[in-house]
This record gives sequence, C-alpha cells and structure tokens, in this order.
Amino acid sequence: MRSLEGRHVFDAYAHCRDDNGGRPWLRTFDTLNSAVAWMIQHEGKIREFNDRHDDEPEEWPA
Repeated sequence: MRSLEGRHVFDAYAHCRDDNGGRPWLRTFDTLNSAVAWMIQHEGKIREFNDRHDDEPEEWPA
C-alpha cells in the first residue's frame, strides 16, 4: 500500500527478482480486494513470470 495523490493504492509485485535485483511491479489497484482478486485470477501467468526470473533471496540483507 502506498499513497498516491492523497489516496491509498495497492501495488502487486511478482515474487521474484529482476536483473537489477528489484521485485518486478505488475499492476496497481484502488482496493486490496481488487488486487487480491486479480492476482488469484492470474496466478498461473504470475508463476510462469516468476519462473523466468531470479528467485527471491531467502534472507534479507541487514
């Protein structure tokens, strides 16, 4: 969740890392419910996307 123009929005990210070590952004939603519903509906495509990118690190750097 983040603030955008005075309102809260919800960003959906893939559970993997891109070439720069960042988590790839997928889409932004106005509500948490719409973000969750979209991610559930696109779970297969998101998993395929994750498989094409680097894994999440097991531990975060201190």
